[in-house]
Amino acid sequence: MSDVEVPRPSPFNALRTHLHLLRHASARSKGLSALCLLLAFSLLIAHALLLDIRQQRHEFRQTVELLLQNANSRLRSSELLQDEVGDIASNGHPAGRARIRELVQTASQTQPQLYFIGYQPLVEQAERTRFEREQAIRLGQPYAIRDYLHNQLNTWRDPAAWRMAPQRSRYLPLSMAEPGLASPDWREMGLDLLDDSVLSTSVNRALGHLQASSPTLLLRNGEWGLALFQTVYRIAPPSPVPMVRIEQAAGVVMQVLCLKPLLALPPSLEGRYTLQLLRRDNASDPGIIQLQHQKPDPAASRLDWLLPQLSYRASLNLPALPYDLLLSRQLRLERTTAAEAALCLLIALLPAYLLWVVLSLLEYNRQAREQIQDDIFREREYASVALRGISDAVVSIDTEQVIQYLNPAAEALLGLPAAQLLQRRLKQVAPLHYEFSRQPVQDPIEQAIATQQVVHLAQNCYLKRHNGEKLLVEGAVAPLLGRNGQLIGSVLTFRDTAPIRRRMLAALEASESRLRQHELELARVTRINTMGEMASGIAHEINQPLSAIMSYCQAGLSLLEDDELDMAMLRRALTSSVSQADRAGRIIHRLRSSSPRRTSNWRRYS
Repeated sequence: MSDVEVPRPSPFNALRTHLHLLRHASARSKGLSALCLLLAFSLLIAHALLLDIRQQRHEFRQTVELLLQNANSRLRSSELLQDEVGDIASNGHPAGRARIRELVQTASQTQPQLYFIGYQPLVEQAERTRFEREQAIRLGQPYAIRDYLHNQLNTWRDPAAWRMAPQRSRYLPLSMAEPGLASPDWREMGLDLLDDSVLSTSVNRALGHLQASSPTLLLRNGEWGLALFQTVYRIAPPSPVPMVRIEQAAGVVMQVLCLKPLLALPPSLEGRYTLQLLRRDNASDPGIIQLQHQKPDPAASRLDWLLPQLSYRASLNLPALPYDLLLSRQLRLERTTAAEAALCLLIALLPAYLLWVVLSLLEYNRQAREQIQDDIFREREYASVALRGISDAVVSIDTEQVIQYLNPAAEALLGLPAAQLLQRRLKQVAPLHYEFSRQPVQDPIEQAIATQQVVHLAQNCYLKRHNGEKLLVEGAVAPLLGRNGQLIGSVLTFRDTAPIRRRMLAALEASESRLRQHELELARVTRINTMGEMASGIAHEINQPLSAIMSYCQAGLSLLEDDELDMAMLRRALTSSVSQADRAGRIIHRLRSSSPRRTSNWRRYS
């Protein structure tokens, strides 16, 4: 017979089986897979968010370092410029104003934060008129020392708020502003800084402590600024006593800085941060100055408000500047875009799909295992019911002939309960013997184990029960093999032949009784037939002499009626009648002598 080639499953069938397996997965497996998908997607999104936040934090730290570095560098440049202007002013050189103007024009090209700088000399009351006249000639327009009535803002924009300064012992008028004020008519020129409600505190502090800074100012260009004051003394070094130093002061170098260029971020970072300036002391100040504001992103997600806000507060590296920088940024989803979320979802599908497949396979294997267990249980129940229901005894033993199982019929035939028979050797509870055996008979159990074939018990085999009773049996021994074909024991099946023999004897006796009855019936029928034949023969044999007798008698009667009686004929007729009667008597006697006499035959049956 040729080998039959088993067809290989096609990829289409494998895919269809796979989809069928996934489709028929339980709701629990699908729920766990969905939960795995959600968890994996959440972890990936969280990882992406953490990377995004970490990158933004790193960028924020770099921005803080860059901002502080640039601000301190610009402040240092402004401080050096103020020192140079102070040195020029302290030398008292006639061309000092020209040198200051030239120096400031050069510095303004590299210092965008410079609003103006100038040396403002202290003017005594006696020198006021001369000083105003000289300044008017120098500026080419009227000049006077004035006061300004401030409102809530630190600005000098209202023309109606200007007043002529009253007589005072000293004045510190604004007389020099290079490279020029923001207003075209320089209305701030002549402002008495020493008595101004906004700047006087800072000026007096600078006179006594060399340096000071003003509160934030609203400049002409609408931006915020502040003024740095540095005192120029007539005596070097000045007295360590503040009150004495005030009297030794010759003037003040005033430098106004624009805060936005001073604390400017690179153009690529503008609009991404909120920059505020906060004063450390409790001096009069408009409050928190917001220099930059983080612009709203039109493409920002609604989830941005869930992200943290980064902030950093640092002090400027200038003792005379009591301000802190507050840089803040609201984190946004910059890297985590819809495409990245879709990629995270696609990646999260892989473990969820694998979990779905694994759970489906486990569930399929579990169902198959349960089905196999149900089938095994059903088969075992069928076998158990069959073994309990049959009348033949079944005994299962291992290779050492130790009883492992026996059915109720075996318990009944062996006369012991299963609890006393299990785990005992068969030869101890039911040894096999043979009747009328002149030669030793090989043990059928050992023979079945050796040949691994079914061995039938001999006809003269019997079991000896524990009470000594002999039990004639018939049956067979079959080897019991495991899954790998290895011998694990044997099964002995036998039945008691006594009931069979009793049934056979009863059947034999019934057959003999029926046979005797049939013989009697046959004899009776035979006799009836014989009697019929005999009656027919008797009738035939007797009919002849009777007919002859009747003929002779009729002939004699006829002779008697004749007138002439023939005695010889009459005698011969009567003699012939007697002869025929004698013949009939002999026939009857012969028949009686040939028939046997019947005798009664009684037999006793148990």
